[in-house]
Amino acid sequence: MAKAAGMTVISTTRNISKIQGLEDHGVDEALLDDGELARKIGGRVNVALQVTGFSNLADTLGSMAPLGVTCLVGVLGEYSDVHSGALISPHPISYIPHSVRLTTRTGLWPGKNEMQTWVTGMEEGIYNMPIDKIFSFEQIGKPCAAEKRMGDWVG
Repeated sequence: MAKAAGMTVISTTRNISKIQGLEDHGVDEALLDDGELARKIGGRVNVALQVTGFSNLADTLGSMAPLGVTCLVGVLGEYSDVHSGALISPHPISYIPHSVRLTTRTGLWPGKNEMQTWVTGMEEGIYNMPIDKIFSFEQIGKPCAAEKRMGDWVG
């Protein structure tokens, strides 16, 4: 969706074998998430969607341009720790750079019309979504076990 809106897209993966697939799906830069993203990107990012959580949030925040915004929308593998009351160390507030904003979203804000526009865009091929396999609701645990794929859709 970002590409369709004319944005430059930098995508990351922890699996080097997925780099080519990201490039094939149109990202401008596909980078290996090796803990050095801030150094590689160098403060060029205006808006970041952080889906993996606290484990690499500092790296994402370090990639931001002044006045950039990072939206933390996922905490993969860390959800139970966050809600157990355990302290996250170092605390995320300690690595938010001055002039960079961190926000979060726990649900979709768009209304029905916006969602329909997105669905129609996917149906018409405007948005290139890397879906390798569709899982039924009964198979909900299988996408996590199949993380070697480029993309999964649960629905």
